Amino acid sequence: MADIDLEVVSPSALDATDVAIVRRGSGPYTAELVALGTAATADLADFVRETVGTATLAFGAAPGTNVVQTVITGQTGITSAARVNVWFQGGSTADHNASEHSFIFPSRVGLSAGSIVADTGFTITAETELRLTGSVQVRWAWSV
Repeated sequence: MADIDLEVVSPSALDATDVAIVRRGSGPYTAELVALGTAATADLADFVRETVGTATLAFGAAPGTNVVQTVITGQTGITSAARVNVWFQGGSTADHNASEHSFIFPSRVGLSAGSIVADTGFTITAETELRLTGSVQVRWAWSV
């Protein structure tokens, strides 16, 4: 079987003559190859919509804490069934440098997202065996 090279593009970069792989149904591997038309391009834009952002997790002053939550609001369009991802990716704060965000936190701090409220937002929880102080930055994304 030959490998297939896939390119992820913004729906706005597609035109009616393009062909795209589109996920259909609820299965993780349910997809089909479709020729886009004008209407299909608009449908694809809704399908791949992803909202991204950053959040600051405040562990406080010494002695710090090992569990912190941050509520993300203003997320119009999010549904209770949305998929939310949270991760560390570079970045820095006044308290922690980019190396800590890139190498130390990902292996020592567990991140999760939950408590999704439709058309409102969600909660990010960070938990670690360490006692952290100060603020750290995380990135998040959700899609419906």
